[in-house]
Amino acid sequence: MQEDTRRVQTAVLNGASSYDPILMPLDRTEALRFREHHDRMGNTFWCGTHLGGCGKQLMDRIGQVKIPHFAHHAHRAAHMCRRVNLGVDSADHLYIHQELSKWLMGLGMKPISAPAIDDDFALGGDCTALTVTPPRQLPLIAVQLVGNEHSWYDRDSQLRVGGRVVQWIFGTKSRASHAALDRDGYALRVRCETQGSTRRASVAVQLPGRPIEWEDISGWQLTQSGISTAEIERVRRPHTSLIGTGQVADTNESNIIGFPLDVAELVVTPKASKTGPWQHLGNSQNDSQSLPVKVQMRTGVSIGDAVVVLPCAYAELALGQLYQIMAPASIRANIDPERLTPRWIIDSGGLALAPAIQTPLLTPHVDIHPRVFEKQHAMKTYQEEVTPPEAREPLTTFASVDQSTAQLDRREEMRIRESAAKAITRLEQARSVGNRNRGRELLDQLGRLLKSAPSDKFGYELRQYGEYSAWLTPARKKSMSKFGRGR
Repeated sequence: MQEDTRRVQTAVLNGASSYDPILMPLDRTEALRFREHHDRMGNTFWCGTHLGGCGKQLMDRIGQVKIPHFAHHAHRAAHMCRRVNLGVDSADHLYIHQELSKWLMGLGMKPISAPAIDDDFALGGDCTALTVTPPRQLPLIAVQLVGNEHSWYDRDSQLRVGGRVVQWIFGTKSRASHAALDRDGYALRVRCETQGSTRRASVAVQLPGRPIEWEDISGWQLTQSGISTAEIERVRRPHTSLIGTGQVADTNESNIIGFPLDVAELVVTPKASKTGPWQHLGNSQNDSQSLPVKVQMRTGVSIGDAVVVLPCAYAELALGQLYQIMAPASIRANIDPERLTPRWIIDSGGLALAPAIQTPLLTPHVDIHPRVFEKQHAMKTYQEEVTPPEAREPLTTFASVDQSTAQLDRREEMRIRESAAKAITRLEQARSVGNRNRGRELLDQLGRLLKSAPSDKFGYELRQYGEYSAWLTPARKKSMSKFGRGR
């Protein structure tokens, strides 16, 4: 029986479901001391399930040539452990949880349950996020380790159901910290570095135009508003008033700057359900609110992402709903040396539901029946442009006219949106590792889910379906030619 000799650098202590990570030192002398210490303590090493492992016991391997590592026992290797991530950073989510737990206990706030771990282990991925729950209805602490702003917005909306405050921290592989910076005026960061037989987590507050300075988490506090530091309190708005969606500020009082923008043919789709304080280096609009959006033409042609700066706060914005930017409006570009492309900022007088109506934002739900045909035609045209012929047929069955005008039950809408978000996140992971077979399975799942979804509420999900269909097209074409089809 062949032994599993892969160089596993991380494990967990004393049980398959343990949250206590351990790292094998790379230096042989340190590894020998490591072995002696754990032998004396009676500890055992395991291929932890929270690492994506098989749950079997491991042994240490400290030889003369190879780097010290863990390995499965020879007589147990037949189960074929499928754990992919084996390096020194593969247990960072457990080290971050360990550091957060120690910090909370130092504040007298023991977490009330085990961490919620979001992972993509089945696709060869890693832990994507974890959530720690402090006591006394204090804010949830959520850490995004892998993902982009879209997966972050989706998860943020899910966690905020019920009105719970969520404090986000972003790992070094997350691509969403800039979106949080736009929304909240600051972003929290975390990273892990190797120190002997462990990994130490350090944190930082990211502010616009400021270098990131890493520090120990012991200097942070936790309040009802979230994590608190001196830097955060300078940009946080503790008394921000979230007014109802039936109100809008007087556009004559707004301070519009930048190049004038004709908004007659533009509509936006919110990426968040409510606005947040707008903070930017050199910004003089102290009472302004910001909202990350996707911008498109009324015809359905996508333009790109932007941040809309508004004169007042909006609550309960409908995700997936189209809104009209109210004039006067202007546009400017923010150049950030850490970004490859500029961040577009639109200063406006407010938002109104699209199609434009006489009274702004009376309700997030309006009768859109007169424009059903136009929306259906725009969606069909967009799908034909971005979707390859082989993948068009499933999309053409989505969202009949009756479905577009139907008012989805709120719970059913949230269920579809949450399931679609998970499928899209897993599709992204499958594409990142080139797993087309898994990608096709997930695409079929997403297609079945969206088959009954109104196109006016799930435009983003439909566009993602088209994007991943295009990714899978080369594999499908190759398969068709192999079996002599499509001649």
